[in-house]
Amino acid sequence: MLKCLCTAFICKTAAELCRDCGESSIGTKIELGGRAAIILQTLPLIKAIFSLAREMLS
Repeated sequence: MLKCLCTAFICKTAAELCRDCGESSIGTKIELGGRAAIILQTLPLIKAIFSLAREMLS
């Protein structure tokens, strides 16, 4: 979870810096990339939750 928090903080800061420089489209792309990175970082946790749910239903 700390890794996701750091990713979000860095991406948000970089996006705001780009917007301050007048490059709002780059800022938007950085935020989109950050969201994708966070989703990829949480996939193992989501997989474990689904596996646990499958075991409980069996």
